[in-house]
Amino acid sequence: MRRYQADPLPPIAAVYAAVTGRSIAGVSPRIDGSVVVSCPSERHNDRHPSCAVNVKKNVFYCRSCGVGGGVLDLPIVAGLSRNRRESAQLLRERGLL
Repeated sequence: MRRYQADPLPPIAAVYAAVTGRSIAGVSPRIDGSVVVSCPSERHNDRHPSCAVNVKKNVFYCRSCGVGGGVLDLPIVAGLSRNRRESAQLLRERGLL
C-alpha cells in the first residue's frame, strides 16, 4: 500500500479569518487556548460570540448551535464548500494550504 505525505494543516485562526473576513488576532485566549468569536455557520446569526476556536488543538465548537470541527470543516460550516475535498481546494486557492 502506497502512503503519501499529507499537506500540513494551516492554523485555524488563519482559516477563520479567510472564511469569515474577521480576524481573531488581538482577542485574548482563555487558559485552555480557545478564543470566543462569532459563529461561522451560515445558518446561525450569531450576535453574541458563542463559538470557541481552540488555537492549540486547531478545532472550533459553537456552544449555541452545536456545530464544530477542524480546519477543513470551517469552510463547510460557512457554506463555502460541500465537502472536505472542496475545502482543501478552497484553502489551496487562498494560499493557506
